[in-house]
Amino acid sequence: MHGLLHKFFKIAILRLFGAKINRFKSSSRNHISTPILIQSKLGCIVFSKFRKIDIFQATEKRLLLHIPSGKIVTVDPFMYLNKDTKAFCQKVPKGNYKVKALITEDKRIAAVRINFSDMLTIQYYRAIIGTEPQASLDDFKYREENLGFPVGSGLATIIDDRVKKQFLSFIISWEKNHRNENIYDGFFAALFEKSAKKYPNFQTSDGDFIDFSIPNSEYHIPIFSTGYGDGFYPVFFGYDKKGKISSVLIKFIDI
Repeated sequence: MHGLLHKFFKIAILRLFGAKINRFKSSSRNHISTPILIQSKLGCIVFSKFRKIDIFQATEKRLLLHIPSGKIVTVDPFMYLNKDTKAFCQKVPKGNYKVKALITEDKRIAAVRINFSDMLTIQYYRAIIGTEPQASLDDFKYREENLGFPVGSGLATIIDDRVKKQFLSFIISWEKNHRNENIYDGFFAALFEKSAKKYPNFQTSDGDFIDFSIPNSEYHIPIFSTGYGDGFYPVFFGYDKKGKISSVLIKFIDI
């Protein structure tokens, strides 16, 4: 049994992301290890020790993410993104970054990570928006059910808080001109299918990732599938030995 599980979760290769709307069944809550509460130098509470998933190899393919404000959001772009979607309180370095994905042998995205520096990540802590009451942060059930983000379309993105406005403007404009169409079926499905044909060894036939250039802007965002589909997924910020944020990681599948 152990051998089968090992083979199933063996990392075949690394690369980007995607998925088709409501293609997968809902997944269960992710298990989180015993929490450790700390006070970060950023002035907000971060917590939850997380085993290091620093096993990304050099063969991965990458997507581009622009971060002009330093404030990022992880969200289902088709179900839960709106003008009130809040960014995490932990700020990251501004710049353009490559996005890496960890893929299982059956072409599921197990985790997504962005490195903000060349410094080695030595510890991961849970991402929060900064308004959570301290008493609730100490409660395991609260953390499991509220710290992370929901997915209802089988897709997610990492997006800068400023870029979010550009993406929403595109969505609103497109839907205004296509009142009887679903934006995924009418626009994004073709992009995922094109990606699947370009990288057939890295994803399923429906397409599992795109590097999306937002029309009428200079910004790119990655849109990618979420493990086995719908669910609630935790986000972690990685810190280096100097206590600075060195990475961000989304975990979709326990490995």
